[in-house]
Amino acid sequence: MDYACQFIGNPYVWGGTSLTNGADCSGFVQSVYKHFGVNLPRTSGAMRGSGKGVSYSDAIPGDIVCYSGHVGIYMGNGKIVNAINSSKGIGVLSATYANIVTVRRVLKKYILTAAPPASLPGFSCAKKQIYKLYKSVKKCKNRKWRLIQVIHTEILKKGGKIDALWNLSTLST
Repeated sequence: MDYACQFIGNPYVWGGTSLTNGADCSGFVQSVYKHFGVNLPRTSGAMRGSGKGVSYSDAIPGDIVCYSGHVGIYMGNGKIVNAINSSKGIGVLSATYANIVTVRRVLKKYILTAAPPASLPGFSCAKKQIYKLYKSVKKCKNRKWRLIQVIHTEILKKGGKIDALWNLSTLST
């Protein structure tokens, strides 16, 4: 989330896709994901059909929260980072500031992790450590997503930040 949040305070520009010179809501989301190699549609309406729908109660940082005519990136703790409007620019809002139309999980093969706080003993973002966590998650239908939930829960419980993408597609199931 640090990548997206570094643009807070930058301008809102209708139709824009520049994270520094100005973006609208969908341009902001599209450009953040593009940085990590994830291609999304250009409009907020089209983003409503991207990825997999999940309930708001199951949202994890990195999920896309869609509203009527607006979209943002879920940060956790009930907040979204988004291009708000021309007077507020890119900023943070409560995820429930308006009625949520859908929440979309578009990161199928990626996991959002971070350099966790020192209070999380033995945890490292090294691929080897993530693989160990991955192997320790009990077999279930959506094992990769279960791992994401486990890591997110542990990082957030200990006050860590979520700011990097790890590709899990190379991990064997």
